[in-house]
Amino acid sequence: MRHASINIGDREAELKQKPIPHFFLESTTKFTLREPHYLNVELR
Repeated sequence: MRHASINIGDREAELKQKPIPHFFLESTTKFTLREPHYLNVELR
């Protein structure tokens, strides 16, 4: 099971996952609310 930290702001949230043991990959996903009713998703 993976554990992640979540930072939550007024109009955005960011999910950070540490590297997984076998592949050493880490990920960051950022969700941002945009006017009038859009949700942007950024994967890094």
